Amino acid sequence: MKSYISHFIFGILFLILLTDFSYAGVVVLVKGNLNELSGNKPIGSKIRFIDSDNKESMVNSNSLEGEYQSVLQSGKTYRVVVDGWIVDEENRVLNIPEYDQYAELVYNFKLKKIEAGLKLYSNSFFEKNSAELSDKSSVALDLVSDMIRSQKGIVFEFIISSEDSYFKSTKKTETNKDSKGKNKSRKVTVTTEEQLLNLLEKRKEVILEKLKERNISSKSVNFKLDLIVKKPLPNVKVKAKGKLAKLDDLFTNNLVIKIDRLMKF
Repeated sequence: MKSYISHFIFGILFLILLTDFSYAGVVVLVKGNLNELSGNKPIGSKIRFIDSDNKESMVNSNSLEGEYQSVLQSGKTYRVVVDGWIVDEENRVLNIPEYDQYAELVYNFKLKKIEAGLKLYSNSFFEKNSAELSDKSSVALDLVSDMIRSQKGIVFEFIISSEDSYFKSTKKTETNKDSKGKNKSRKVTVTTEEQLLNLLEKRKEVILEKLKERNISSKSVNFKLDLIVKKPLPNVKVKAKGKLAKLDDLFTNNLVIKIDRLMKF
């Protein structure tokens, strides 16, 4: 009887949502299960579907079976966030196909409990010898933004590394005034370490700016600058996962994102 009533209520809500979405195009019914990654235990929690405009559709999954249902627009991309849990990486972003009539889609999610020390990403998000972020970093920063949105008191750790970069020591001219006020120039050496430390600081500034764009407070992120001096590996390519890749690309990560701690209120 409870199951019948819940389906009846959802049917009414669906019709309301269908009317709401009628101006925006065809909608689809997305349904499935939330299960723990280890043990396949069903999970009851809030599941949020966030579109490219940061508009959110939120529903609750059934704690007995982990079932959920949500009405979404076809032809749109949604980020998936579950309160208190991490969605498996392959399903954190849903690309809903475009339909010209009502459709139903099934998406099942495997989840990992949010805990201090949990590593979310480890990748080469910066270009080599540069503070420029690659396009793939957006997915990671969006996840951080979404988790802050759904998990009160979460603090992240960003470990920025210089492992991927290398600069030869160089000379530069410094001009200073002597005791008589005259300009004096001299050549000074800028070491490899100094250049890498400067790069790490620039990378931190870039991340802070990207977080600011997402309305993420700097208090939600701790930074660790990991100075590693390593000469580049030989410029040769090897086969990895069926593709040719440079050795440096395989063995270097310049940004790690972890959960530092969960503050209790």
